[in-house]
Amino acid sequence: MQISANTQVQRGIQLQLLLLLLLTGLLVLDRSMALSAMAGCFIATISHIWFAWRALKGSASEPGQILGAVYRAEVGKLVLIIMLFIAAFILIKPISVVSLMVAYLFTTWIPWLTSYFMADDSKPGDIKNVR
Repeated sequence: MQISANTQVQRGIQLQLLLLLLLTGLLVLDRSMALSAMAGCFIATISHIWFAWRALKGSASEPGQILGAVYRAEVGKLVLIIMLFIAAFILIKPISVVSLMVAYLFTTWIPWLTSYFMADDSKPGDIKNVR
């Protein structure tokens, strides 16, 4: 069964938000690390939502229009990421840079992992490997 792009985006965002909720449990252990990790997860999730909203909205049918929408969404996403990182470094004292970056990178990989593991590219009638 082919999974649509919107379904993959929704699943990716749901997994990112789940990770954010799981990181709140770390507040009990170490407040600085937990807040930093939550900020990294939040930055990645918000930027992913921004990109999906901007790139997938509208009914562009020409390849040039679609590509333009994707480029505009990516530029907006990068500006948003920069602003959110600056805000995190200003607002979180003391900040754990390692926790912030690890959570950001891991959360950034979730949409890719979602599309890799949940997409089924087989066509009806294809013979699947049986082990």
